[in-house]
Amino acid sequence: VVLKRQDAAAIQALHRWMKAHLADFKMPQRWYVVDALPQNSRGKISRRVVQEMCAELPPLDLPALLRAST
Repeated sequence: VVLKRQDAAAIQALHRWMKAHLADFKMPQRWYVVDALPQNSRGKISRRVVQEMCAELPPLDLPALLRAST
């Protein structure tokens, strides 16, 4: 995910939106915040590079972030 604001409120708002618009099986299991999504020469997101980037990052502690909103 690339966010303009990387605070708990923005992540909670994104989670609420996704829960309202996506089926449960389509919800991501791990969330990572990155500065930008790398693109290939055709402007498409390079999934391989994203996977490599995320392998080096810890995922967000989404349950803790969501508990903070209650």
